Amino acid sequence: MFWLFFALLLLIDKAYCSSLVSWSKPVNKSIAKLVDGKLDQYHYINIKYGRFTRQAKFQAVFPAIKSIIEDLSVNECLDSCNDTPGCVMVLHNTGNYKVCSLYDKTCRNDEFFCVAGGTHHTLYIRKNPCDDSSLCKHGSFCRANFHNETYFCDYCLPPFTGKHCNETLPGEDTSSILSKDQTDPDIWSGKKASCTQIKKNYGSTAAREWIHPWRDSRRVKVNCAGDQMYMAQTSKLTEAGIPVITEIPELYDGLEFPDNNFKMGRKAIEQYYKLIRFTKYRFGCFNGSIYSDFIFSRHNYQKYFTFMSDERPAACQWYGWGSDDFDCTEHVDGRFSSPYINSDDRLYDRIYNRTNGETYSFHGDHWACFGPSKPILDPDISFDIREFS
Repeated sequence: MFWLFFALLLLIDKAYCSSLVSWSKPVNKSIAKLVDGKLDQYHYINIKYGRFTRQAKFQAVFPAIKSIIEDLSVNECLDSCNDTPGCVMVLHNTGNYKVCSLYDKTCRNDEFFCVAGGTHHTLYIRKNPCDDSSLCKHGSFCRANFHNETYFCDYCLPPFTGKHCNETLPGEDTSSILSKDQTDPDIWSGKKASCTQIKKNYGSTAAREWIHPWRDSRRVKVNCAGDQMYMAQTSKLTEAGIPVITEIPELYDGLEFPDNNFKMGRKAIEQYYKLIRFTKYRFGCFNGSIYSDFIFSRHNYQKYFTFMSDERPAACQWYGWGSDDFDCTEHVDGRFSSPYINSDDRLYDRIYNRTNGETYSFHGDHWACFGPSKPILDPDISFDIREFS
């Protein structure tokens, strides 16, 4: 009887997972024509339709397969996607620069990024199983292959495994993880996964918040600044010199970031990125009454600073903003970062280097503010690096 019951549970689980799978692709259909307010069964028109999921305000930052520079309605833009082979995502811009952009990739499934924001920009992604945020468990990332209608849960981190990242190997005891998170659906859904999500879903964040990046009962206490999380932070430099910096080597359940004077190590950054998929870095430097900042929000920068690529991003292909003017032609060898650093320290060591000597660096003996540059031991300088989406 036990084996029969177990087999029945497996069948139920498979049936449930199958019910989650919902793909949409262009479909041709004939419908009766409307004549004098009535359907005329003898006259038909052929249409092509597909279903899309509307995303929040985003701006895509990778090449489109087709751009239509016309004042199209949303429906006309989506119709263009249905008529274009391989199109799976649409960016509809109703601002002064009206454009309908069609894509054969999506920011959720491929190593590309869509930047949050843009008052007139709205993304539409063809419906797929990954629309269900609860499909992939324990912080794993759902990737959909639109061309063969399959999906898989990427970045499934130990101790979990399996198609939906909800299985464990024999001998692994995860009872403490599974027994707590059932009580709070907001954890499972990711509403408490990061400072960004807490601010988005609850309206505000405390200076220090418990976040659940694994989307289960495991948690980490971090420092938030609104929707941004500090990945590195130090107080003003003292007359005694540079403060001792604590490195956070990796993430684990119950970890509490220090209040100040810390930075995330390479492994911790890699783990966090796999769990959160943040899209922006903000580098900040406070000098007395002047706060200088710079934001990277393009996929090649993200890949470099999250250690997914070793190719230093070109300065003149930046996509970001800050409180200082930026001239990419003045950057040393035309690229961000430096070829002379330890790759593990690329997020902190000489990130920004101008030919006039101005730099931003938050590592070892290399401490400096960018724009304008200041003496290394100026007691008014403080640094921070933040992520957000």
